[in-house]
Amino acid sequence: MARKKEFDPQKAVQQAMEVFWEKGYDGTTLDDLCIAMNIRRGSLYGTFKDKRSLYMEAINQYVLLNYPTELASINGTSPLTIIRQLFQKIVDEVVSDKQQRGCLMINTITELSHSDDPEIAQITKFCYTTVENIQLLFVNLLAEAQSQGEIEANVNINAKAQFLFNALIGIRITSMVKRDRQMLENIMEETLTALKV
Repeated sequence: MARKKEFDPQKAVQQAMEVFWEKGYDGTTLDDLCIAMNIRRGSLYGTFKDKRSLYMEAINQYVLLNYPTELASINGTSPLTIIRQLFQKIVDEVVSDKQQRGCLMINTITELSHSDDPEIAQITKFCYTTVENIQLLFVNLLAEAQSQGEIEANVNINAKAQFLFNALIGIRITSMVKRDRQMLENIMEETLTALKV
């Protein structure tokens, strides 16, 4: 008869995610994880196999908690209004994060993109694909804006989407250096002004 786990694996992944988000993959030790999750190493290995597998579980948890809800609080029929609200939502989120952790997905890409470990490479590829979906979202919104006559018919939608994508990532990274609402909103306004939003 299998022994019943003395901890909640889902809650443990959430706790591990917070540690990884704060310290990064390389900066997080097994002791850090065991302390945060309140488990022994044997339980960590028995449930999650190893640090890399646990990190992937944490990444999946982060996506589940953050990316599906990215537009949940955004309303409006105007595609350009939705873009503005999305930028404002991100600014509000990063300003409220007193630990200045940025985005776990972007942090992972930045930290681990040059790793020679094939399993780590799979994690960074997953992160990049997930983050890149935001660019696809911008493409779709801009195409809709174009069809509604909100932007000129000759606007290069793909180039504009790349521009917005770069600016949004820039806001997240900049917030890790300086959590200044006015500065971040200035960046947002200059970005959206260039798009005439």
